[in-house]
Amino acid sequence: MKTEMATTNGTNHTGETPTVQPLWQRISGIDPATEGNLEADARDAAIRKLVREVEARATTEFARAESGKIPDGERTAFWDPLARICLQLGISRTKLSLYTRELTGMRAHEISDRILAKRTLKARVLARVEKLLLPELERMREILQPAEQIEKFYVLETVNRFVKWMRAMRSKERRARFAAEMGFANPSRLARACLLAHGMAIDELEGRMVCTLVQKFFDGIRKITEEPPRRQERQEQQENGALVTPESEKIIAEAVAAVMNRREGAVSVA
Repeated sequence: MKTEMATTNGTNHTGETPTVQPLWQRISGIDPATEGNLEADARDAAIRKLVREVEARATTEFARAESGKIPDGERTAFWDPLARICLQLGISRTKLSLYTRELTGMRAHEISDRILAKRTLKARVLARVEKLLLPELERMREILQPAEQIEKFYVLETVNRFVKWMRAMRSKERRARFAAEMGFANPSRLARACLLAHGMAIDELEGRMVCTLVQKFFDGIRKITEEPPRRQERQEQQENGALVTPESEKIIAEAVAAVMNRREGAVSVA
């Protein structure tokens, strides 16, 4: 009778309450008491399950905001999905970061930052570039239009000038404001997220967008006096998703290489 009563009250056959593992342990299969005995492959596989769970939950949280379920302005640049994820998984942020760094080299918050950068960073940078540069380009249009021929060096000079101007617009004390506009808590987290998500520094990402926008502007002026492309050429460009002409791509590559101090062959159009 005593054993039956203990079982009814949620205890085991010895009369002791069984320990319920936190969710992160059940997902990964890691037992902190014995994890030191795991072989490298088995340990990687266990941590990999945990990382994938964190990525899935972080993606869900970002999607909630994009779907309109979160009131505008409620989440600031300092909001981080990890607070909720760690609570749900029953693991501290410090311990989670120990596991993620062991497997990937990233801290836990860098996993969520990378997801955010993949989802929104390019669009936000492009919106900022267009907001600042389009009025300047429109003023240039009044001076240059119509133009039958624009020298290549003038295009490169314009690109370089605008890239440097954009960089200066977010230098020193403006860096924190720029990071917040992009959705990140500080410039350091923005820089690492951009590198992790897009394989380039934020300077290069912004520079490529400036180059593409400026070159498209000059291409638009040239089209006034140039013969329109044949139907087949237009169709090929649409199918290939080309934003600018092959000649323009070379000009953009040269401009980015000059500003970013990179070799031309190592640069491609965003």
